[in-house]
Amino acid sequence: MLRIVTLFVSSFIVTLLTAQTMYEEVSIETQIDHVASHSNFMGGGAAFVDINNDGYDDLYITSGNLTDKLYLNDQQGGFSDISDASGISAATTDVYTTGVIFGDIDNDGFRDLFVSTRNNSDGDIIPNLLLKNNGNLQFENVWTHDDHRAFSMGACFLDYDQDGLLDLYVINYVESIQFLYDADNNIIGFDHTCSANRFYKNMGNGVYEDLSIQLGLADDGCALAVKATDFDLDGDTDILLANDFGEFIQPNKLYENKLSSGKFTEVAEEWNADIGMYAMGIAAADIDLDGDFDYYLTNFGKNALMRKEENSFTDISVAAGVDDTWEVQDSILSVSWGTAFMDYDNNMYPDLYVSNGYVPGPDFIDSRINNNDRFYINNEDGTFDEVSPTLSGIDDTRVNRGMAFSDYDHDGDLDFVTISLRAPINDLGVRSKIYKNTLDNENNWIGITLEGVVSTRDAFGAVIKVFVGDHTLIAESYGGSSHCSQNSSTLHFGLDNFTTVDSIEIDWPSKVKNQKLFDIDANQILHIVEDENLISHTANNTFETKFEITPNPSTGTLNILFDFDFPTKEIESISVLDLLGNTVKTFQMDAFKTQLDVSSGIYILSIRLNTGAVINKRFVRL
Repeated sequence: MLRIVTLFVSSFIVTLLTAQTMYEEVSIETQIDHVASHSNFMGGGAAFVDINNDGYDDLYITSGNLTDKLYLNDQQGGFSDISDASGISAATTDVYTTGVIFGDIDNDGFRDLFVSTRNNSDGDIIPNLLLKNNGNLQFENVWTHDDHRAFSMGACFLDYDQDGLLDLYVINYVESIQFLYDADNNIIGFDHTCSANRFYKNMGNGVYEDLSIQLGLADDGCALAVKATDFDLDGDTDILLANDFGEFIQPNKLYENKLSSGKFTEVAEEWNADIGMYAMGIAAADIDLDGDFDYYLTNFGKNALMRKEENSFTDISVAAGVDDTWEVQDSILSVSWGTAFMDYDNNMYPDLYVSNGYVPGPDFIDSRINNNDRFYINNEDGTFDEVSPTLSGIDDTRVNRGMAFSDYDHDGDLDFVTISLRAPINDLGVRSKIYKNTLDNENNWIGITLEGVVSTRDAFGAVIKVFVGDHTLIAESYGGSSHCSQNSSTLHFGLDNFTTVDSIEIDWPSKVKNQKLFDIDANQILHIVEDENLISHTANNTFETKFEITPNPSTGTLNILFDFDFPTKEIESISVLDLLGNTVKTFQMDAFKTQLDVSSGIYILSIRLNTGAVINKRFVRL
């Protein structure tokens, strides 16, 4: 099997725009015309996903009572509606959809879609949808668990057992409505019955086995968001659950992956993460660049910012200035849903967007319809400043729910979409919005896409570290994001004024071998393919350092980049071999750059040391 590490430099030149606002709403310009018709104010999700492998993110949006929308990126800053032609309209007719995520379930190179559902027009609870990407812009539903029916509000893909196949965790919501009352028959709390979540292990060949109970993940806390994340950075993927009605039913849950025992252990109380709140969304990032992940959870009322300490989390939302508690101080509560950390200005520190929106509630948790979205700028000291709608360009008081971000136009900064529910129900003017970043500084950036070989193709669960100057930037590749949605799988890092990345380290989910790259130019998108067999050696000469080939694929010039500790003085020979092992070209020992005067094909660059060690790497000559 071919294993390549490829560096793709974006074909565009970054243009820095000057504008009075941070974002510009461009739904009309991009031809995004989306309406979400709701029941009980629930649903509204989006996913930025490259469905045709052209390097540009396309956009899927759920629509509640209406058919879902799939928009194909035209690579010119706009989209075209292919919902009907792709089969998405047919698959979601008479299906109330809530959330959407994507993942390559069979590692065939095309990302598939999982859509969580509720009911049909007759009110009957229906199965979820697993929409197989056939590779020709056509999708078909291949979900086989028709007997598993619940009011589902989202899901996440993950490879919990590191077998190279994407597993699936589906979160479910209210099954029957019940309340708590005081002596005067006033509602004072919730006593709903919730459908248990389900965990499906990917058995291959399109078969998913329900292991919810065996793995200890059949939580019935009315979850509204889930994040598959290695919160303790021990090398496997854990699960963070955001549960609604947490004060009365079940608080948020944190499940630690115990691979050795073959199940998950609930550790929320141990880690001080068992917050009882109306949790609705989850965002994750290293907000203070201290090398670990912090988590933001949205709420009906005060949101939580869980900063990672050594062995616990501390809620610093008030001190950090991102609690978003009130719409009207001490009177009417704010209601938050989708959320994301994203480095708006490419200064290395993640900023925070919060999608707010009304939902009916009893008198003791009053809210109101005009609930503004929030945008917070990271002050680089553990605190944030809220940006006014005039400055941010995000003046939106509608009933907003999920959101997702992407650099959909490849201009080097992050844009996002926010999904609005039609409320009041007869307001035909309600449309979802896409916001284009109008960045006006000269900060640099780098984007990273991953392709697993031993790991799942999507490499969800990989942890990436970018070393630049004295800073270490860390990110994780996620198979689902926040409320009902999923962000782009291109990992975006702001680099401030640095023009070169010192090194990049990828900890792949397979755990076969960490991968490192050195001296990478800024302002490009890197596509990195997992290479689990970089080193060959003799029995007595194990060698653990390596080299990179760039560009790869190559159209002419070949450069060899060595790790800093590579003993170049011990090189005996450098050769280009064909796949049969025949030598087709030889380098001088001190020449690490050459013209590839060979025909198109796949070759092996072989470096032999005078110790007897041989280090091989495949490359492509176009």
